[in-house]
Amino acid sequence: MITQPCKLDVRSDEYFQLKVAKQVLEELTENMKFSIKDIYFDYGQNWMWTTIVAYDKLKNDSCFQVLCPRDWKEIINYANRARIKAICKAFINEYPELWNLK
Repeated sequence: MITQPCKLDVRSDEYFQLKVAKQVLEELTENMKFSIKDIYFDYGQNWMWTTIVAYDKLKNDSCFQVLCPRDWKEIINYANRARIKAICKAFINEYPELWNLK
């Protein structure tokens, strides 16, 4: 079990879980593009993690990290597809202004 944000091997089960979450997000939104990327979790500490980044297709310069560390850990360690969908919907409902919803 992974206990803190980190870079993931693309062949790992945890990376697969992020791919499932990316697919769920694509199903729930429109005019949004999602990618799984290695980005800085803490630039000052040179700490990278693999997470989902959202891009607004209507605003080329608009992008943001989708998951907080708590949701990231739950998705990669425990979640089945139904739980991943619930996590994604909760995030979308909490911040509706960020999304182009279907």
